[in-house]
Amino acid sequence: MSPVETEMRRAPDERGQTAEGARGRDARKGIVLGLITAAIFCAWATFVRVTAGESAFSRMGASYTGTMATYLVTCTVAGGIIGGLKRFYGTRGGAYATGFVAGLPIVLAIMLQQAGYPWQWSEEERALAPVLLLVATIAIGSEIRRRHPH
Repeated sequence: MSPVETEMRRAPDERGQTAEGARGRDARKGIVLGLITAAIFCAWATFVRVTAGESAFSRMGASYTGTMATYLVTCTVAGGIIGGLKRFYGTRGGAYATGFVAGLPIVLAIMLQQAGYPWQWSEEERALAPVLLLVATIAIGSEIRRRHPH
C-alpha cells in the first residue's frame, strides 16, 4: 500500500470515521444484530422445551443446551462476518460472497449438532452440507442485495 493510500485510510470521512473505524463499527453492529437474532431463536427453543420437553430435542439428536449454544455462537459469528464485510455489498458477487462466508459457520454448526464431527458423517450428510451452504449463500446474499441495492 502506498503512503497516499495509507493516509487516505486514516483520514476521517464526513462523520469523523476512518475506514478502519467504520469497518469495526459495522462488525460490532453485525454482532449485536446476530445476538438479537440468537435471542429470538433461543426464545423459540425455550418455548419448545417448555411445551414439549427435552424429548423434542433428543428426538432430533440434539439437546436444549446444545441448541442454545449453537444459536448464540453461530448467529453472533455470522452477524460479525456480515457486518465486517459490508464494504463488499455493492456488487452482486460481493453480496453472495459475503453470504457464502457467513453461511459457513451456520452450516457447520447445524451439521455438527445434527450429525457430529465431519468424519462421523454418512455419505448423505456429506452431500447435504454443500447443499445447505448453497441455500445459505443464496438466502443471505439475496437478503443483502434486497437491503442494500446499489
